[in-house]
Amino acid sequence: MTLFRPVFALCAGLALTACSSADRPQLIVGGGLALGMAMEKAEELVDQGATLRDFSENSDAGYVARVHGGVQMTRGWAAIVELEYTDVTFDLNGEEADATEVSTFASLRYALDVGLPVRPYVKAGAGYARSLEGSEDDSFGLKGAVGLQLDLSEAAAIYGEVQYVEYLAPSYSITGVGVESESATVGVHGGVELKF
Repeated sequence: MTLFRPVFALCAGLALTACSSADRPQLIVGGGLALGMAMEKAEELVDQGATLRDFSENSDAGYVARVHGGVQMTRGWAAIVELEYTDVTFDLNGEEADATEVSTFASLRYALDVGLPVRPYVKAGAGYARSLEGSEDDSFGLKGAVGLQLDLSEAAAIYGEVQYVEYLAPSYSITGVGVESESATVGVHGGVELKF
């Protein structure tokens, strides 16, 4: 986790440079659910005594639960920290394998002000994930998302987004049984955000 703090500090520093003195920063908190799936590629995967080589598999649709908090610096820019729990199922050699992970990401989000209550936005971030199925170390990952935010009031909004996360550790396995594997997740998120 030692790399998380510098990554978060960098994201927060970049966001602060985007602040204008005319905007009052606000604390934001939120959360939501997503329909998601994971992809795993491995040179070798061992499951229940069976060895699969050059394994590549997409999971069935699963779910992602998210909570987040941060600072809305301007109407457009926000710096946020997200905690997510992902639960999907793979079919490995005819057997179901549950794949779960927890991840923490520091992200910057920019919402385009189009003069309407609905605002499109883009988001990018970096952070860590840990598979709950094996003994792998944390994996560094990058995420990107595009979405829409609908302001219900000055203090509340709902959002929907499509998110992609790529894990960069060459031996990270969301199933916990991959050797020299690569993992990624994609999800369609929806949730609520409050400002204070």
